[in-house]
Amino acid sequence: MKKSRLKTFFVYGMGVFAAVFIIILLMLSPLFNVTKVIVEGNKRVSGESIQRGLGLGSPSSVNVFLFERRGALERLNNPYIESISIDKAYFSREITVTVIERRLIGFVEFAHGQYLYIDENGLVLEAATSFSERLPIIVGLDLPGFTVGAPLEVTNEHALRDLQEISRFLSRHEIESDVIRVDVNDSSNIRLFINNLVVSFGDTTDGDRKMQMLIQILNHFEGEDIRGTLDISDISRNPILRHLT
Repeated sequence: MKKSRLKTFFVYGMGVFAAVFIIILLMLSPLFNVTKVIVEGNKRVSGESIQRGLGLGSPSSVNVFLFERRGALERLNNPYIESISIDKAYFSREITVTVIERRLIGFVEFAHGQYLYIDENGLVLEAATSFSERLPIIVGLDLPGFTVGAPLEVTNEHALRDLQEISRFLSRHEIESDVIRVDVNDSSNIRLFINNLVVSFGDTTDGDRKMQMLIQILNHFEGEDIRGTLDISDISRNPILRHLT
């Protein structure tokens, strides 16, 4: 009787083992290779380059169960990407990659005709000889050197902090594309260049109110080519606009 029970238990155990073994073989077989990769949230970095960086350039040869998220993320090295998350749908065999890119705030000319693309935290995203986006050229930073993918090296830290503040104001009030140049050389008199208008912004104190005032003035002269200077550095007094003819 005892031997019979042992035999039954053994047969049952072998059956379970065989079933589990078959399931594992199926899971690791080409039947569960990735059928689709969805990349979302990216604007500057192409989905194809993200897939290649993650090892998903040929998804049909990648098993959805064997694809290891952590190792893939460590392989992906792109300064434009701030963070990334990966979700796997096992039975539909799909992988969804959600990307958060860094916010580009402007271009620093470090040599004649050569520009550094920087984000809101002062990280150097790219070095290039041209740019096509309507974002400010930034002057007034003292650059001893730079490394793509690393924070911008500056000797005048105050200027970089001012730039970050001004960038937040411009972004919040959605006028980044209107400003051609930002000069942060003098913390007490930051200057914005909007077409032929030079705006004396003063320091970053009351920055939001100054931006609101600037927008009201620009809207008032909408469609006109304003040439001259505009002083909004002191929010307690009326702005001073001097036209050039």
